Amino acid sequence: MRMRVAQQVSNELRIDAVRSLDILLSDAPWRFEREEHEAIAAHFARLRESKPALWNGPVLLFRDCSLIDGVFRAEAFRTDYASFLAWLDGLDGDTETVAGVRNCFACPVVESSDGAFLLGRMAAHTANAGQVYFPCGTPDFDDLVDGRVDLDGSVARELREETGLSIADLAPVPGWIVVSDGPYVALLRRFRSALSSDALRAKVRAALQAEPNPELSDIVMLRDRSGIITDAMPPFVQAFLTQVFDR
Repeated sequence: MRMRVAQQVSNELRIDAVRSLDILLSDAPWRFEREEHEAIAAHFARLRESKPALWNGPVLLFRDCSLIDGVFRAEAFRTDYASFLAWLDGLDGDTETVAGVRNCFACPVVESSDGAFLLGRMAAHTANAGQVYFPCGTPDFDDLVDGRVDLDGSVARELREETGLSIADLAPVPGWIVVSDGPYVALLRRFRSALSSDALRAKVRAALQAEPNPELSDIVMLRDRSGIITDAMPPFVQAFLTQVFDR
């Protein structure tokens, strides 16, 4: 998943706490994907010249996002990763973003027993090489359950696939944190681990070493504002951590 990294957090960024998520699936086709398929294919081919491991699989994008009575609501629709990247890179001239299309993704935010947050550094073969953020990924068709998008399931899957950790071994914090930043909407689900930061890092590093081609090259445990890396962390990560550490 392509991420925007900035030196400082935008004034437009917003953080909200919500009780729950309610995201319905729509079967309506995406105009951009349908009308610009040749330009999208050419753009993806160019990206693969430098990142041959990129795979054009199915993903979900969102529109009509809103916060109503403590619930984050949105409509999801199907597309592919090539169209997703083309939109993020501005091939639509920002018309889809203005129309309300959003890149929503769920992130497990794991805190160790001694107060450090677990983040991953993306591997060289990924679209976001070198960037540091919470385990996450663009929702896909595996996250669909009875016409809705199950982002609790997405969180559990991304955490397991990227770190080897199981949600069953963590204590969930009630509710979600929604961080909105232009076309990006990060949906953060907090968990607490019984392991110390050193033990948690060692456990995840062992899982990464056992993988032939892991998405993460390393684990970063961050416990205060001094650890925020402005040139490697997306704005939503910086904003969330700053808010937590300033309390």
